Amino acid sequence: MLRSLVSFRQAVRCLMEGPAISSLKHIISSSGNKLAYQHLNGSSPGLVFLPGFRSVMDGVKGNALYAYCVKAGRQYTRFDYSGMGQSEGDFDSCNLSVWLKDVLSVLDSLTTGKQILVGSSMGGHLMLLATLARKDRIHGLLGVASAVDFLPRIFHKISDTERNQLETTGTMYRLTPYDDEPLSFTQELFDDSLQERNCVMLVDSLPIRCPVRLIHGKKDRDIPWRWSDELATKLNQSSDVKVEYIEDGDHRLARDEDLAVMVANINELLHCGTVGYM
Repeated sequence: MLRSLVSFRQAVRCLMEGPAISSLKHIISSSGNKLAYQHLNGSSPGLVFLPGFRSVMDGVKGNALYAYCVKAGRQYTRFDYSGMGQSEGDFDSCNLSVWLKDVLSVLDSLTTGKQILVGSSMGGHLMLLATLARKDRIHGLLGVASAVDFLPRIFHKISDTERNQLETTGTMYRLTPYDDEPLSFTQELFDDSLQERNCVMLVDSLPIRCPVRLIHGKKDRDIPWRWSDELATKLNQSSDVKVEYIEDGDHRLARDEDLAVMVANINELLHCGTVGYM
């Protein structure tokens, strides 16, 4: 592990000291919005990074995966969802259905061959929905602090003050330790998330058979680590599901040692044989 961590740090350092990241490009999603993305050509299976809620493609994990794929000569695709980062769209008019359309548009239009979906937080939820819609395209899944069904869980535990905000204005606000500005949650966002098609934890068994790796920090104060344990029990149609807990890891899992765990799990997935879906 020490050797892989040193190698990983060297890869990141070389990237930062080397040429600038390839130019930003755009694609029109089936949601109707223009999405900003970056794509590296390379070997398959490729990696597709799915950021979290109000997060962007060029955060620590997105950049780390870019460095990894540059060094490995592997195909890599990352993008900003509608209403986030450098993509077009009004965030408060977006929802899970819109963001799933974004994921599928990127997968269908920009990638070739089998892909490993790497989902961070909300991206861990979207990777499951995308896999159910494109089973034949997915080689494996890596969930990092997967926020499965996080919006219904938030909605069912909102305070009286937040409920009053929703009823009177259609939007509630919640402060987080990651931003000076509070996050906004619209009633429409919650309503969309409560649709059965957008929920993954309602069933006893998810029809997903590809290899799955789940990473979660035991000190995650935003998304409880037990959510990954619960998700693993739902993935009982796959014969290759592993959960790895990082004892001192928080929600972001952005330290060098956290990123090394992420890369190690990707390497493991790359060497897994896929299981047929039929």
